[in-house]
Amino acid sequence: MPYDQIVFIGYVLDTTPKENDDGTSTYLGITPAVDDIDARCQLLAAAMETARSTLPPPASPPVKTLYVFMIPEFFFRGADPGAYDMADVQYAIAALQNLAAPARWTDWVFAFGTIIGQWELDDPLRPVQICNFALVQQGGMAAQGPSGARAIMKELKSDVDFIAADASPGGLLLGEVEHMEGAMPGPGSERQKANYDGAGIFDLLGITWATDICLDHLEARLQQSPMLPGEPMVQIQLVPSCGADVSQAGIIAQPGGYVFNVDGWRDNAAHARLVQVAPAPAQPVQMPRVGPPVPLAITDVTIGSPPRTVQVDALYPNGPGSIWTYRPVAMPPAETVPGATDTYVWQASVNPSWTFTFYLIYDDAGLFSTVLCQIRNNEIDFYANKYELPIVLYPSFSLQPNDPVQQIGTLEIELRGGGSYANAIYATIHLPSHYDTTRKVQVPPFNFEGDVMLFMNERNSIKTVRHVWA
Repeated sequence: MPYDQIVFIGYVLDTTPKENDDGTSTYLGITPAVDDIDARCQLLAAAMETARSTLPPPASPPVKTLYVFMIPEFFFRGADPGAYDMADVQYAIAALQNLAAPARWTDWVFAFGTIIGQWELDDPLRPVQICNFALVQQGGMAAQGPSGARAIMKELKSDVDFIAADASPGGLLLGEVEHMEGAMPGPGSERQKANYDGAGIFDLLGITWATDICLDHLEARLQQSPMLPGEPMVQIQLVPSCGADVSQAGIIAQPGGYVFNVDGWRDNAAHARLVQVAPAPAQPVQMPRVGPPVPLAITDVTIGSPPRTVQVDALYPNGPGSIWTYRPVAMPPAETVPGATDTYVWQASVNPSWTFTFYLIYDDAGLFSTVLCQIRNNEIDFYANKYELPIVLYPSFSLQPNDPVQQIGTLEIELRGGGSYANAIYATIHLPSHYDTTRKVQVPPFNFEGDVMLFMNERNSIKTVRHVWA
């Protein structure tokens, strides 16, 4: 459904651990975790209703408006140890989707800060595995379930993500956790292929969005994986954070698009920021708010059975925070990345197990820019990655979760000079036969060394050198 304008709304509050008088820090929250999540959702529901009641008056004549509501990083992390078990993470996701489901939230998109989950690794010498992810949820989705949800994973661990020292008993320390490994950066790799795959660029309501969390934004995570020619450009970029502001280097939104940041770092520094990206090299322009922040008239929540009252400062060290609403701004037009992509498939073996698809990227002047390679195999999962050359891989696989991983060969593919042609894709591939008598799985032999294709710097100048090799 097309929208004419956007109203950005930030729920600004301190989401850091409590700093105690003796110099220690404490993760605030209550137990059990489901009660903690219910209490935070009840506070969040009050913030959502406060935002809805304080919207700017509708435009005349009426225009189609999208409301974007965001809260800071670490809104959902709970009491000690400072992260929820994964079953409780699922409970939090369901609770948030129920919160956004009623019809009154149609034409709203909620960026629900981040949720911190933990699980123990099999190796007792390794620290606890942590996932810190943002849930972006379309509102008014009661009849559609989770199809309007997108999950975006934070890849980098910051020094302020966990207490560095002197945590209260049972609280996780910074050195005791490690984030899940992020995806391999590369052109086009941040575009979501599934709603919950953790990548940072996605479509929702016919709009192209980006989300990068705190340090990921400051380290320009999304800029390291630019969109491919012909792909939609980012119209709205969301930056939930706790200790970050909008960074020029991290902006991936298109000229005329918006970057919206809501930060939860300490009470006197927590803020919301909205900038519109001006055509380079001009700097982004801050968009004004409508009036002063609106404080929340809520000091406690009631949860559980039998019911009990929880003070908000038992969840967040400086109370319930406030709502920051921005003036309506025009919806940026949908645009695509200039340039073109040509696709070539190399069926590298007479056995259909191995297929290499090369994506030759050209700029808007039709000149060669870079090349990507996607590898497909019947036995090995390459996760649909498009690898930027050069590639050096040592393929391996495990037939069952408890089986040892078995290396089966080497793949090396690079870009070289092509003699009378400007460029050559050169491959060295050695895959010896592997046969597992218990599983009846065979990887056929495949050995090749040489040029796969030659091409000039201009489009439509390719020469295929090798078609099929055994």
